[in-house]
Amino acid sequence: MGNSAEWADVAPRVTGRVAIVDTPGFGLSDPLPSPIDDWGRACASWLLDVVDALGAAHLRLVGCSMGGFATIRFAAAHPDRVAGLTLAGSAGGLFADIGLFLRLWTVPGVGKAVSRLPLRDPEAVRRRMFGPYVADPARIADDVLAVALAGVNLPGAREASRAVIRSVADARGWKPAARVDAVLVVADVPTAFVWGDADIHASPDVARALAAQMSAARVVVVPAAGHIPHLDHPDAVADAIR
Repeated sequence: MGNSAEWADVAPRVTGRVAIVDTPGFGLSDPLPSPIDDWGRACASWLLDVVDALGAAHLRLVGCSMGGFATIRFAAAHPDRVAGLTLAGSAGGLFADIGLFLRLWTVPGVGKAVSRLPLRDPEAVRRRMFGPYVADPARIADDVLAVALAGVNLPGAREASRAVIRSVADARGWKPAARVDAVLVVADVPTAFVWGDADIHASPDVARALAAQMSAARVVVVPAAGHIPHLDHPDAVADAIR
């Protein structure tokens, strides 16, 4: 459910040309048609369009959670275009358990009702959308919350988000066919795992095990940070990117 505004405190701390994009169906991007057969393949194709439009022969990709999943699928499909990969927080597809709330999104009938629970003000967004995924929700800037509130209430946004989740997960968790841990190891692009020590989905040990199987990978553990470490400690994440 993320959006590009979450990176506002990281961008000025990173040198060079920086482009921050909302994945289709998320943030302030256009909603996607439902159902979605293969979200990973769609991500790789979409990102190829983006980098070609930017004229970037080689680039460094940074992604968090579902954004991390998208960057891994792109790196696997186009390793020659990727100079480096930074996964901020546990990327989707590297762990099995997505949590009860998101598993409910995949259940027919129940998922539709849960996904439509109202979010009417920024404080509700702080508490419900970001609360479980950061160490200190009070750190999140009000303007980031305002963008998130606008995005989640766009016409079709929740249906698109639910379609994305259902393409990669079911009531048991992440679908085995949609996992990307083996894909990442085979792609073997230079990778930095920037992992919050309090990540709700998976511990840094997951990153360490993957890094040990790769030729150019390292793990940076961010203390007192959750699943979205750049909202907890943007300085630490920017340092890791640099």
